[in-house]
Amino acid sequence: VYQGIGFALPINMAVRVYNDIIRNGRVVRGSIGIGWLKANEKPELFKALGTDHGVLVSQVTKGGPAEKAGVKPEDIIVAYNGKSIKDGDDLLGRVANSPVGSSSTVTVDRGGKRIDFKVGIVDRAEMLKLGNDARAAGDEPPEVAPSKSSESTPTRFGMKIRVMNESDRATAELKEKKGVVVTTVDTNSFADDLGLMENDVIVGINRDAVTSPEDVQRIQAWLKPGQAIAVHVYRNLALGGQAPPQWQSFFLSGTVPGK
Repeated sequence: VYQGIGFALPINMAVRVYNDIIRNGRVVRGSIGIGWLKANEKPELFKALGTDHGVLVSQVTKGGPAEKAGVKPEDIIVAYNGKSIKDGDDLLGRVANSPVGSSSTVTVDRGGKRIDFKVGIVDRAEMLKLGNDARAAGDEPPEVAPSKSSESTPTRFGMKIRVMNESDRATAELKEKKGVVVTTVDTNSFADDLGLMENDVIVGINRDAVTSPEDVQRIQAWLKPGQAIAVHVYRNLALGGQAPPQWQSFFLSGTVPGK
């Protein structure tokens, strides 16, 4: 019995799928060579970074279209061909349905400034061969060699941090030239709620770079209860001290609690 339920496929999509199969023997999907993390799709994160929507780029495939165009990690893609981007799934769908060999305009927010990039569309299968898929943060804390010359500094949010020195960077094989190392996180503290872990390397809070414990204390001093916060961290995903380290850059976000 007909229940009045039907499914419709847009005619332009049907034609494209048909042409792909005739021409290539398979359905071809477009890619621009970037990665992002679902964990970063939080309103408070974008609010802390000065926008209310978009896709925070976590990876840019080396040699891919986005890199060639000038897109960088930490850019926030806010529009695609002039139309606002809601989230990663929205961007994925639009890029996937863009004809391979064409080009599109990607608008990014970089430090509060909007920049347009002309980005080529390539076959997603070619990008996947490069092995640069986005990867979410693991559950295990990273293995970062302890500093023998730095003492930990308590902070307002329930954690202790210390300077990351040259010895740390050499041992951990972390190319990032700035940052502080989290040495302890108090249980049930705001730092714990954010998801910070021991040995995370904090390199920024909101749009401010972090190079010392004093930077963290200074930033915390002007943050107000109820304000959105985004903490940029690096975490080593290699388990049990395995080599080489596998550093993942991502953001942890939340709302500053009341005093």
